[in-house]
Amino acid sequence: MSKIKTPEVVPGFPVPPFDAKEFFKGLTVSLVTHLFAPMGSVRTAKVERFMSRLADIADWYREMEYQMRVLRDSANVMRMSRVKAGRGRKKIEHSLKYLQQAEALASNMEEIKSGFLDFKPARKGLENLEKRFLALETTSAALIPQNLRTRREDGLAPQTPHRLTLPEFDATPKSSQVMHRTVELLDDEIGKFTGGKVPPHNINQFIVEFIGLLGYKVEIDNVKTIRSRDTLHPNKLPPGR
Repeated sequence: MSKIKTPEVVPGFPVPPFDAKEFFKGLTVSLVTHLFAPMGSVRTAKVERFMSRLADIADWYREMEYQMRVLRDSANVMRMSRVKAGRGRKKIEHSLKYLQQAEALASNMEEIKSGFLDFKPARKGLENLEKRFLALETTSAALIPQNLRTRREDGLAPQTPHRLTLPEFDATPKSSQVMHRTVELLDDEIGKFTGGKVPPHNINQFIVEFIGLLGYKVEIDNVKTIRSRDTLHPNKLPPGR
C-alpha cells in the first residue's frame, strides 16, 4: 500500500501535534452511516489500516495549511530581507566599479612603480561579498510563496544557490488546491477500502463531512466533480510516512 508523504517542514516552523482520537470522535457517525453500514462485515485489520490512512490524510491537510499560513505570514519579512540585500549588493557593485577605475588610473601613472599598489585583495574581498549578498537576495526571494512574489522576485528566486522545497500549492487561506488534493487522496483510499460496495452518494457525503471537520466547507456537488476528474498518480502523493 502506498503511503501518504509527509511534507518537508520548513525549518523553524514546528507543526502543532495532531490528535487523531479527537478527530475520529467527530467522524464516527459519518464513518458508520456512510461507509461501514453499506459494507456490512469487514475485517478488523482492514478497518484499522483504513482508519490509519484517514488519520494520515487529515494530518497532512492540517500540516499543509499550517505551513502555508506560516509562509504567508513570513512573506513580508522575506521581502524586506530581499530588498536590503539587493541594496547592499548594488553598493558593492558601485565600490567595485570605483576600485576598477582607481586600478586603471594607477596603472597609467608613471610616478607609481608597476606592482606597487596591489588592488587584487580588495577586489577579491568585494567580489566575495557581492556573491554573499546575491545569495541572500535570491534565497529571500525564493522563500516567498510563488503566488505572492513580485515579477522581480520571480526572476531572482531560481538563482538561489540553495536547494529549497516549498509546498507546491498557492499560499492562500483555506487553499482550494489542498482541498482538491485531499478529496483525491480520500477517494483513492475509500476506493481501496470499499471495493465498489458503497454508493457514490455515500462516499461524497462522507468526504464533505471529513473535510468539514478540518475546517473547510465544501459542497457535495464540488466533491462529486473533483472525484469524476480524479487524476491522482502515486508520484503526486504527498511524501510517505
